Formats: sequence, C-alpha cells, structure tokens
Amino acid sequence: MKIKMMFVVLILTGLGIYAQDIRVEVSPGLVKCLPGVPVDIVINVTNAGKEDIWIAAESLSEGIRIKKNSYAGDNGETMNCYYPSPITVKIVPPTDCDGPIKDVIRFKAGETIKMYELVCPGCHCPVSRDLTGLWKGEIEVTMPIAEGVTISGIKKTVIVKEYMVEIQKLEEDDLAYLNAAKVWPNKPDPKVYYKGDYFYWKELFRPNIIPKEEIERMLNQEYAGSTYAGYQMLRHSPGDSLKYASKIDEIKFDMHINNNNKLFSAAEKEERRKAAKLRYSDFVNKARSFLVTHSDFPQEDLMRNAIAVALFYTDKPQEAWMEVETLAMMEGRFADDAKALLAERCQPPSPKKNPPID
Repeated sequence: MKIKMMFVVLILTGLGIYAQDIRVEVSPGLVKCLPGVPVDIVINVTNAGKEDIWIAAESLSEGIRIKKNSYAGDNGETMNCYYPSPITVKIVPPTDCDGPIKDVIRFKAGETIKMYELVCPGCHCPVSRDLTGLWKGEIEVTMPIAEGVTISGIKKTVIVKEYMVEIQKLEEDDLAYLNAAKVWPNKPDPKVYYKGDYFYWKELFRPNIIPKEEIERMLNQEYAGSTYAGYQMLRHSPGDSLKYASKIDEIKFDMHINNNNKLFSAAEKEERRKAAKLRYSDFVNKARSFLVTHSDFPQEDLMRNAIAVALFYTDKPQEAWMEVETLAMMEGRFADDAKALLAERCQPPSPKKNPPID
C-alpha cells in the first residue's frame, strides 16, 4: 500500500527534534476581507535545520499537509459557526505487517516549499451575525517524517502558525446588497429551502438560497459596485489555465465550449464560437471596469488571470500577453503561473536532433 495512504492513520505523540527544524511563515500576516469571501494566503515551509529530512510521500507538496483551524476573537469568542463532521479513520496495521516505506522524498536543508491555501473567514456563519473586527487564525502544518525504513518509523510532526484576519465592515454598495439579499430567506418561494440562521455569508454570491437569476440581476445591475459582484463575475470567467489558453486554436476552443458535438452543423458551430467570444469579450470589459473601482480586490490576481485567458480566447493575443506581464508583477498563485509562462516563452527552442545515419 502506498505511504501516502498510510501515514495519515498513524497518530503518534511527541514532535521530536524535527519540529524545531521546520519554519512556517504565513503571508500576508494580516488578511483584510469582507465576511464570506475566499482569500488566498501563502504558506512557506522551510527546512531550517542543517540536515536533510525524509518525508514519507511521493512529493513534498503531497507530504506537507495544511489544516485550517477555527478563528478566535480578542474576547475569546470563536467563529465556530459551522461544525463539519470529517470522517476520521484510524487503522493500525498489525505488527507483522510493518512493511518497508515505499515512497519517500528528500526535504533538503535550507529548502523552502511555497504553498497556497484558500481561506474563507465567516463563510459558514449566518449573515445575522456581525463578524466585523480582528480574528486570529491558525494554520496547522503536518508532515510524516521517515526516521527508519519501515512504516513504524514514520513520525507525525505538527507545526502551528498564527495569522490575523480583519473582517471589514460592509458599507455603501456592499451593505445595500446585503440588505437586499437578506429578504430572500423569508420569501414564500418554493426554491428557498433554508431559513433564518441557515442563510450563510457564503450564500451572497452562490445560487443556493437566492435563485441564480436573481443573484446575477442584482450583482450585474443594481449592485454592480459591490465587492461581491467581483466574485459573481469570476463564476462566469473562462476558468482555464494561462498556459492552455496561450496555445489556443480552433480545435481546442471547440473542446472548451463543448462545440465538438457531431450533431452541430458547421453553421451552428460558428454561431456558438461567436457567442462564446462575445461573452468573453463582455467579461473582459466588465472585469476591467470592476478592477478600476476595486483596486484592493482580494482576488485581483485571479481576475487578471481570467482577463488574460479571455483575451486569448477572443483572438487578442498581443493584448493578452500584456495582461500576463502585468499579472507577473503581482503576488499570488496566478501571478506565479504568469511568471512561469513568461519564462517558458523567453526560452529558446530546443535544438533539433539530426536523424540517425544508417
């Protein structure tokens, strides 16, 4: 059995010397956001010791696991609005099945692995609860250290790192949208299955309680200036990677819009291509206008990534590459993708090998 399946079931006490050698840094140290919106944080895990460490996994990103703990306020209040019930399975292998570790990866001394985690403070809290203020969050980093050559030699090392979240007060368009949205759970609408305290902050831009058409109408028209409108906008973005989009052609684009159905005639396929490109062109215009008035949008890198992808899909590669360059100057997981794509683009092509001579 693969170690990646086995190490999670070995619950061992004692962190050992390795906990002192592992350094965890979270950035930004202070996350500013509205309640119920997703925000990326960066987690850098460094082997600060003088010795290499062996992780029981196929890769470092697989072996280093991240867990998000609940938030706590200054007055001891917790943001435990939602109580998930994860299934915890503990399987202790028999002593006669203590087989060799099959997969290990070296975590070199001085090496740092950069990871991203999406946090959503207050997502599962009811909108009736005011979350405004400072909250302390915790990131729990867990890794299985291989101290021997068999499964029994795996030690679970846990490091906990704190960071702060400032949930901002809703004002102007954000507050106006909240007040309009709060009406829905009390409407005698058969589509509404949840009432009162079951209306969570995350529902403000997700079609669960509020019908999809109504969310789109409110955020695209009446409350287009709301920060929540940006998250709704992202739901209609192309959603593909920059690398894939930068190499788009007609065949790939047809696959992207599910246009490869043999039942479509050539004329129908062309109409579908035009409709998709018009939709993405409209997204680019709206997204750019949104970012002008929301320069502090928490997921600006994702929005700019979507703009670049949409430009590639609307046959504007020169403009798209300009967006990629802008994105590469930012911070975030999508900015890292842009940097990697530009680096790949600047590399000279591999020299062609001469065919073997018979």
